[in-house]
Amino acid sequence: MKERTGLVGKYEEYRFFKRDVLVPAVERINANTDISVTWEPVKMGRSVKAIKFFYITETGTASAKPLRPRLPRRPHAITGSDKEGAWARKCIGVMQDFRAKLEEYDPKEKLPLADLKRWLHWYEIIGDEVSVKRMRSEISGRSKRNNGGLKVNATV
Repeated sequence: MKERTGLVGKYEEYRFFKRDVLVPAVERINANTDISVTWEPVKMGRSVKAIKFFYITETGTASAKPLRPRLPRRPHAITGSDKEGAWARKCIGVMQDFRAKLEEYDPKEKLPLADLKRWLHWYEIIGDEVSVKRMRSEISGRSKRNNGGLKVNATV
């Protein structure tokens, strides 16, 4: 496999090959094509000697879980400037599209809390107070649900 991909002499350890080449490639194939790929290592003792790939061509409406898109880079701009506001609006648009795709894939799927906090910050940048209030209530609702409102006493 390394010979065919031009990686002879690179990635001597399997774990690095898996992390840097194999997993990202399979994720991209699954996310961007109608082919669903899975794989498993073939071991001899504790060493991986080969990799078996399995694939199916997906037909129908079932698809892979959407991956969070890369966000636009923050511009070198003065805080509160129009350039910063345009960037925040772009980021909000990207996250709205991603949330819609995620909910289309599975209505029970939720955005990570870190992404909601970023989203809140973007609304604060553009000064959308209604959306700031809505986002804060969503974040606080999710935060309370995660810890169940229980205090944990860590005395031993």
